[in-house]
Amino acid sequence: MPTTRRTTRQDESDEETTEEAVEAVMDAARAAAAARAAAEDADLTRKEKLKRYVARRVSSRMVSIAAFTLGVAWMFCLPAFSIVTGQLKVRGTYFDETTLSPMAARATLHTSEGFRAYLRSVNGSFCDELRALDVACQERYGASWGVIRPASGWAAVEAVAVVASNKRSIPIVLSLARFLRDAPWLGKNVVVVASENPQRWVGAYHDGDDEDLSFERGGLLRGAILIRLPDAEPYGAVSLKAHGFDGELPNLDYFHLAATAFPQLVHVESGFESKAPPRPLLKYSERSRALMTWAKRLAGGASGPHAHFLRRGIDAVTLEPSEALQNARQTFDDSRIGTGVELIIRSLNIVEHELHHGASQYLLMDATKFVSFDEVAFPLMLTALPLGVEAAKELSAYAFDAIVLQRDIPHTIVRHFL
Repeated sequence: MPTTRRTTRQDESDEETTEEAVEAVMDAARAAAAARAAAEDADLTRKEKLKRYVARRVSSRMVSIAAFTLGVAWMFCLPAFSIVTGQLKVRGTYFDETTLSPMAARATLHTSEGFRAYLRSVNGSFCDELRALDVACQERYGASWGVIRPASGWAAVEAVAVVASNKRSIPIVLSLARFLRDAPWLGKNVVVVASENPQRWVGAYHDGDDEDLSFERGGLLRGAILIRLPDAEPYGAVSLKAHGFDGELPNLDYFHLAATAFPQLVHVESGFESKAPPRPLLKYSERSRALMTWAKRLAGGASGPHAHFLRRGIDAVTLEPSEALQNARQTFDDSRIGTGVELIIRSLNIVEHELHHGASQYLLMDATKFVSFDEVAFPLMLTALPLGVEAAKELSAYAFDAIVLQRDIPHTIVRHFL
């Protein structure tokens, strides 16, 4: 028994001796490196000493402080002016796709014969009304739909979807179908749909329904307009919903197209929605709040059924008019909604490809001002740069210790203790 205790004590003593030896070797190596650096500094000129100081001090601490400060300052500039474009104002929305020009087209829906009378007389089911217009209708996947094809007989291969997202919106969609059936200018198919949740229908239309070859299609969907009307007229403003799943957004050209079809009536998801027409955001605090609210809601998820179209790569927005205030000076009705949708379809009618020129990621301040993703990405990268600098600094410290060990300690001792 005494022999066993003596052996244990001896092993513990050997371990302590080994740890002390390692610490002593490391201290000696660091001291030798410091002495060598001091000797080198003594031989340096003033200019060389300045260069070494900049390399040791400025490259880590000063770069981090300068980058973070510049990034924060840039972020505070976003609501006031654009640094990327060099303009002393926030960028205004515009058309990158030059063929889009809704204001160049002249709406004729509200002047068409019997439009208002038909709008008020719709009382049957969606498919019954479409069949009365000699349009085939199908009911499946929680949706009813039909395809309006060009009156000219043109075999269109692309389509635009107009969706009634609630029961109140069905008459306006049917009225649009009746008008577009005889429109001589129509060059695309228009798929009219009635569905409160079009998720399954969009999946079947986009991915293909192999179980039934009679699935009615109008071609490749290039855009979708979803309408959700309140219980009663008149209306005072229109909320344009654009947020999709996981930060998805329609192309900025498409959003600008929809907003331009309802000039001075559109509210965006920036926290200033109301039943009255939008007012300009002139104060810095209002613009900052609008951008932060838009970003917060974008991170929060989808804001309407149009998100199911965005998930399939189809540009889409949801139109939600709001009931007008009792003392409102400016109001509009269902015919104005139909006219705006007609302008959107007329503009898309001559575009024969996907909208790809405009920004796909952006922050909207209102319907006419935006901040693109690249303007936000640069200040975010600057504020995150100090993390990379600190990580590089730590890695360089570890690399310095490794170099010291290899240079100042005999390799046999290093291999023994490591």
